[in-house]
Formats: sequence, C-alpha cells, structure tokens
Amino acid sequence: LRTIGFSAAPGVLRIFNFIPILGWLISFAASLWMLAAMVVAVRQALDYSGTGKALLVCVVSWVVAMIIQMAVLAPLFAGAALVSAL
Repeated sequence: LRTIGFSAAPGVLRIFNFIPILGWLISFAASLWMLAAMVVAVRQALDYSGTGKALLVCVVSWVVAMIIQMAVLAPLFAGAALVSAL
C-alpha cells in the first residue's frame, strides 16, 4: 500500500487542471506518470521478475476502478441533468 501511495504523488499536479490551454496536458502527463510509477511499485511490491505482469495488474485494476467510478457517478450526473432540465 505504501508503494502505491507514493506512485499516486504525481497526481498533485492535477490541481493545475484549471489552466485554459495547458491544464488538460498537465493532467494527462500526471496520469501517465502515475501509471508508470504504479507499474514500478507493483513490480517491486509483488516481486515480479518482469514488467509485463505488473503492467497487466495495473491496467486491469484501472479498468475495474473506472467501472466502479462510472457506476457511482452516472446516477449523480443523471440526477443533475434532470434537475437542470426542470
């Protein structure tokens, strides 16, 4: 858990997302940096000999996290759209 926490540290750069032209680029670069750091962290924490297994673990966990996030946020966005339509 400690290694994954350290790999999430570049996410702090996402606070610059409000900058009109560069915000999305900074956020995207921070996300890629976090993914790369997470692959290294998983590889070291689980003592994998290759990077492929760690990359697979990170990608699968990212997909699961996105599905859960969408399941939680979709009703909120639908409710907000309904309220704004009234």
